[in-house]
Amino acid sequence: MPLAQTENVVSHKKAAGRVYTPGYIVSNILNLCEYGGVRILWKHIIDNSCGDGAFLVEAVRRYCEAAVFFNLPRAVVKRTVRIYSRRRN
Repeated sequence: MPLAQTENVVSHKKAAGRVYTPGYIVSNILNLCEYGGVRILWKHIIDNSCGDGAFLVEAVRRYCEAAVFFNLPRAVVKRTVRIYSRRRN
């Protein structure tokens, strides 16, 4: 897609209110909130946006990474993630 056409698509999405957060910004914000390490196993996170779920995807990835590192049983991780995703619906 030519650059001019790409810029037009981006402008249209912004005008429609569809602006997605880039991954590096998601990581920086979660880092600033100290969402990492063992502490995240007992934290809750809320993403009440209507976007593509970038914050939730990264938060769950970090949660699973910490759970594996600290040997949390898979059944516990699966149940925890499932409980919170049901509450969201």
